[in-house]
Amino acid sequence: MFAKAYGLEDSPDTEVGEAIDAEEINIFEAGDPTSRKLQYAVFFDERLAIRSVSQLYEAVFRRLFSLRPELFFSTDVGAQIKLTEIGMKKIVIQPASVADAYVIEACLNSRGKFDRIKYALSVFGFEDKLRVKYAQQIKLIDSDVLLAELD
Repeated sequence: MFAKAYGLEDSPDTEVGEAIDAEEINIFEAGDPTSRKLQYAVFFDERLAIRSVSQLYEAVFRRLFSLRPELFFSTDVGAQIKLTEIGMKKIVIQPASVADAYVIEACLNSRGKFDRIKYALSVFGFEDKLRVKYAQQIKLIDSDVLLAELD
C-alpha cells in the first residue's frame, strides 16, 4: 500500500534512499531548477565545473559577451539582464562581472536565471550549445508517514 503511495511500484528496482541519477540534458528541457544543484554544465562542448545556477548564469553571460558583445546592445538581451557599465548610476543590486567594464544583475531566483539564459541562447542562435547535469538527488520517504500506514 505505502509503496504505491510513494511511487515505488513504478520502479521496483529503486531502493529507499537510492540515488536517482539525472541525465545530461539541454537547458531547454531541464525544467525548473529551483532547489536543485548542478553536477556540471557543458557549454560549447566544454565541460564546466559549475555547481549552482548562479555560477552557470555568470559563466554563460561572460562567454556570450566575449563571443558577440554587439548582440547585447542591438537586442533586448542587455536590458533583460540589466547589463550596466561599471561606474554608471544604474542600480544593480547584486552585480556579476561579464567583462572588464560591464556587470549584470545577478539578484534573481534560479528560474529567472534559467529563463534569461534560455532567452539569450535563443537570440544568439545557440539553443543547442548548453547542457546541464543536475546533481544526484536522494529519494527519501517520510518514516513517520510510512510507520503510520503500517499501523
